[in-house]
Order: sequence, then C-alpha cells, then structure tokens
Amino acid sequence: MNEQYDLLKARSILDILIGDTSFGQIKVSENDNREVRCGLPYLTGTAICEAAGLFSAPVMYGSSSRWVYMCQLIDWCIEHSRISDLLHYLFSKARFSDVLHGFSAEEVNLLHGRIISEIISQINGYLSFSDNELVLVGNVYYVKSQHVEIPVETPSLDRIDREYIRQLIDRAFEDISNGNNDSAITKARTLIEEIFCYAIEQQNCSPSGRGDITRLYNQVKDLYNMHQNRDIDRRISDLLSGLNKIVDAISNMRNVASDSHGLGARRIAISDYHTRLVVGAAAVFSEFMLSVVENAQ
Repeated sequence: MNEQYDLLKARSILDILIGDTSFGQIKVSENDNREVRCGLPYLTGTAICEAAGLFSAPVMYGSSSRWVYMCQLIDWCIEHSRISDLLHYLFSKARFSDVLHGFSAEEVNLLHGRIISEIISQINGYLSFSDNELVLVGNVYYVKSQHVEIPVETPSLDRIDREYIRQLIDRAFEDISNGNNDSAITKARTLIEEIFCYAIEQQNCSPSGRGDITRLYNQVKDLYNMHQNRDIDRRISDLLSGLNKIVDAISNMRNVASDSHGLGARRIAISDYHTRLVVGAAAVFSEFMLSVVENAQ
C-alpha cells in the first residue's frame, strides 16, 4: 500500500496539493454567475512547514521549493500511517474560508463539494496511468488499484432500525459534501444490501448471496409477498415497479460509477446532485423496506 501512496509524490499531483494548479472557475448555479477558483488554496513554503507540525513531521523551512516540502511531508505521513489524515486536512472545508467567504452555509457546502470532487477526479486522471485511484472508503483515503475492492465497513447488527439508516445516510451525504461521490454511492448500495439481508434473516432464512443485490431483492419479494399481481391496485403496482427500478439503478450505478470498481470504459463521472438522488432514493427505499419487515412482524 505504501508504494501506491508514493504515487501522490508525482510532480503534477504535488502541484495540485500545494495549490499551484487550478481547474478553471465554478459557478454557484446556472442562475447565479458568482464564481470561485476550482483548486486547493495556495500553500506557501512556511504554511506547508507549519502544517507539517500538525503531524509532528520534521519538515524545516529553508531554501527548498514548496513542492519539495510537500513531498517530505507526504513521505513522513506515509511512514507513520498519517497520509489519510493529511489528505483530510488538505481537502478540509476550513481551508477554504477565504475563498468561500461571503457565501451562505448551503452554498459553501455545495461549492466545497464540487471543488473537492473535481480535484479528486483530476488526481485520479494522473493515477489512472498506473491503474490506480484515490478513494474515500469509510473515513479513510486510499490509493488503490482500480481492480481491487475495499469494502465499506458496516457494523454487525442483530437489528437494523431507523437510527442505523439515518447514520449511514448522513455519512453518505457527508461524503458528497467532501466531494467523494463514489464513496457515497457505495454506502447507498451497502445500506440496501444490509436491509435486504436483515429482512431475510427476520424470516429465519439465510441470504441467497451477499453481493448480488438483485438476487437478494428477489428473495425478499418472495418472503414478503411483494410481487406484483393483477388484483392489486394499479397505483400500488406502479409504486412497486418503481421500487424495482430504484434497486436496479443503484445496483448498476455501483458497477459503473462507484469506488468499488475500476475506471474501465464504462466508468462514468457522476455529479454531486445525481449522487444526492442516489443516496436519497436509497434512504426512502430502506425506510420502506424496514416498514415492510415491521408490518410482517
């Protein structure tokens, strides 16, 4: 893993991290022409060395270039398992206080999320040449192979309730605010898989196959008699059909857009507002499924 983190020391990526590289301007919205610079805040040599103190890194200010200081800081953080903490600091909303001064709280969250999402996308553009990518899984940043999955850690629960759903959804929305749309999609998919497994186990059955969300959903529909039929009200039938589409869409989106798979030809870049739709749909669906389980009990 350390060898993959070393990829962050490429000069093109260092220039992004110290704020030398920007990616144009970002508008607040189509109807609001106010713009902000799309890039990390500029770090002076002194500021990099001061930041190194936060991680107890012995980076001393002298006559070196700024990118050299950042390279030294990354080396220290890799060696002491603090590289994820360093990235959290560099990407943190607090560092954008000058850039985003004067915007509302909602606008700050929106703009910060878009900027970080673009920065991670650009970093991954460089990392893709070595078939690697930068992702946030749980609360940890990884540089990993595009072809290796790092599962989202979820607690082992005897019971799933609305508080559990809310917490996981809140974490997903936090990912979006931090520009980590891939991780948010993975959490949305994980939540649906967990609620399916819970529903199946409540019927004293074993899940037919973890990881196969369609297969799990079919098992749930059999156990809870959720199949459509001609005798059911058409409006309810339409809702159930919509549920099928939600599950299929989230499952397929994970396959082509989330942090669980490589960039491949079918991988797409997903916008933050689309990710919010995915997470919101997963929340509504999970609440519904929990109600189905409770009603059966």
